[in-house]
Amino acid sequence: MKKPNEDKNPLANALYIKLKKMIYSGELKPYRALNLTEVADILKTSLTPANSALSKLADEGLIIKSPNKTAMVAPVSIEEYREDSLTGALLEGVACYLATPRITSKEIAHLEKILKKMKDVKIQPDSPKLKALNREYHGIIVKKCGNVELLKLIKEYSWKLYRYYFLIYSLPDAISTFNADHQLILENLKKRDPAGVRDATEKHIISAHEMIMKYFDLF
Repeated sequence: MKKPNEDKNPLANALYIKLKKMIYSGELKPYRALNLTEVADILKTSLTPANSALSKLADEGLIIKSPNKTAMVAPVSIEEYREDSLTGALLEGVACYLATPRITSKEIAHLEKILKKMKDVKIQPDSPKLKALNREYHGIIVKKCGNVELLKLIKEYSWKLYRYYFLIYSLPDAISTFNADHQLILENLKKRDPAGVRDATEKHIISAHEMIMKYFDLF
């Protein structure tokens, strides 16, 4: 059976996935102009697969296509983020609850090392490094939940939420807040307190939500 959004042209599908990751990571920011030639050049392909990839992204609301063969990365949606962040917080909270009794002492030690690195990161120009460390930190915990379907849902919502996280890095208190949240999660993991880990995880994601709401309030 063909997977959703899978294209008969593998080049078009590869380009679609690449562009989607670039949008969700913030590498392609809202209102960024795109044209067919530029898009095709990303994977050194022709204009036809490029147009197909852009059409898929337009169907998902990630870009806005124009009749003159140009496109633009769609603006962020405060309503969409509000819904996705709440769902993401609940999903990851449950996963961390399930992971708490399963995580090993060795993995907890690894989390401590990641957190130490995160505390050394400066907001500029190290935001890509911070993103990578943040993804690694959360990934270690949620992967221990032992529920494949839950992990699939978390991955889907993480992709959506990461599109907005680049907005957080423009706010001065982002790193200190995130570090404090991660520390609280770690402390509850060490105590093997599933409810505490779940609550701290949900609080952490909601903190990110509140920061992004603060960003929108600036405009």
